[in-house]
Amino acid sequence: MPVYDNALLKKVADLLFEIGKDLFSRGTVKDAVAWEGQYGFRAGWVMSPKKMYGAGVAHDANVPFSGPYVSRALKAHGIVAVDFEYEREMCMFDFLERLSNAMYDVTDDEKVHLTIIPEPGYPWPAPDGYWSAKKNRLIRSDRPEWMLPENVVDEARHVNSPGVDLCRFPRPPADDFVGAEVATYGRSDDDFFIVTHAMGTIEGTTRYGVLEGVAGWEQNAQSVVDCGGLLFPSMSVGKIPATNFGVGVLIADVGVVLNSLKPYLKRGMNAPSLVYSSDAWTGRTGSFTTDSAVAAFEQLHGHSDYMSYVDQNIWSLGAPRAWAVTGPGELADEILKTSTLKKELRERFSIWTRGLEPEAIQKMTERVSNTKARYGYLEAKVNGVMQVSEFPIAAVPPQQEEGFRRFLEMTGFKGELLVVDLPDEIFEVMQSAWSPTDVPYEMKAAIRTWAHLEYGWNVTDAVRRIAKKVAVR
Repeated sequence: MPVYDNALLKKVADLLFEIGKDLFSRGTVKDAVAWEGQYGFRAGWVMSPKKMYGAGVAHDANVPFSGPYVSRALKAHGIVAVDFEYEREMCMFDFLERLSNAMYDVTDDEKVHLTIIPEPGYPWPAPDGYWSAKKNRLIRSDRPEWMLPENVVDEARHVNSPGVDLCRFPRPPADDFVGAEVATYGRSDDDFFIVTHAMGTIEGTTRYGVLEGVAGWEQNAQSVVDCGGLLFPSMSVGKIPATNFGVGVLIADVGVVLNSLKPYLKRGMNAPSLVYSSDAWTGRTGSFTTDSAVAAFEQLHGHSDYMSYVDQNIWSLGAPRAWAVTGPGELADEILKTSTLKKELRERFSIWTRGLEPEAIQKMTERVSNTKARYGYLEAKVNGVMQVSEFPIAAVPPQQEEGFRRFLEMTGFKGELLVVDLPDEIFEVMQSAWSPTDVPYEMKAAIRTWAHLEYGWNVTDAVRRIAKKVAVR
């Protein structure tokens, strides 16, 4: 492998820095870097994470300029680029590949692999360091402090790669809370919502536990402690918790949602969470230590080619957006302001009313199965790690109190634990082993949904008796 001298690294980085400032909006390009990587000559732009979606790093997005515009910009820097002249639209990968080809004369006929690195990333590994155009010098490339101690290995997929410990990227600081656990948004006493995270199977393990009872809760508590909290937890937003995900419920301050939306979200601040109009597939904890960890490493350290779907999320910003995982066209839309939130809540709970019997639930779920109303809640995905100590209230039925209480003790919970009534006959129906042979499948599902709703409403009633309230603007 050739050794590229500092003069060439400087030449390429300086040129890219100027080209980037010409092509992208102000404040997007923070630096340009060049280095000798494991597989040859590499260079790229270091960009503001908040500006990257607008720069064309998004699912099915194009760069915000046409090929002829790029040709004129490159010509001003002495580069003739015929590959761009007839292209009206380009995705990021296509643009970077064409630009790489246009730079052969600049790079002394060496192929340069171009990429984009979101702040606070930098090239690594780069044994001989990397050239920074902004700092006008060679910078030593030390091992990043946020790396996992061991490589992510998946022999079946031939993966053996460093990974980023996403637990090291805490969620945006501060104005997350408003000091209330219930938010009201209308004149009726029924116009309210709570924000909750449910965990634990009815049999007594948490969702990813392999042991039953208290031992299962302790095992999962240890993983939460090791991460410093819950990583990108999904929160249900609605009248009752999503008890289908577990009977141990953590009740959050509603500011986690409100301060993520206009008019509460402060200009220039990252949102504490991403809010959706329905349950959205945004990844699960297991993937954040494997595929997502590798994707974050490739992106933050100069190895991403921006072709694979895992690259569509800007990992230094926080939680993956739904479209970055599933693509567009899904049934969950991102909510950006409280007026939209109120509208979605009113629509959802005109369908998911209290007191539904199994027969009505079966008919209703069939009617809404292919709509966003198929779930009786909205979703918020927290942008980073949320400590269990930040939840002011928790709830659990007596049948699971011992294990969940142990989980809370181990993870530093400081709030009030409510032991919520759950009759044994309903508890039995909620268990996965409940499967009467004389009941049709569709009715079994409806009866189980009814049981979860009954427990969920009991949780809500207990929370509302002690919770502080805030009116939504």
